[in-house]
Amino acid sequence: MFLSKPSGWNSSNQRILAEVKDEANDYIQSLNDLFTDPSGRKADTETINESVVGEQHNQPTQQASQ
Repeated sequence: MFLSKPSGWNSSNQRILAEVKDEANDYIQSLNDLFTDPSGRKADTETINESVVGEQHNQPTQQASQ
């Protein structure tokens, strides 16, 4: 009588969410790599800001299908 999984929770939705999670993790890691400086040197923030802005404009936008 009771569902073992929520309605709509199937393998394709799980795969889509896993892809979104992986892409978000990769993007966060790239931001961490840009803005952290483990050796203690001060980074050239202007160069970093230009590269982040360039990446944001080059990423394709995806529209959710409904």
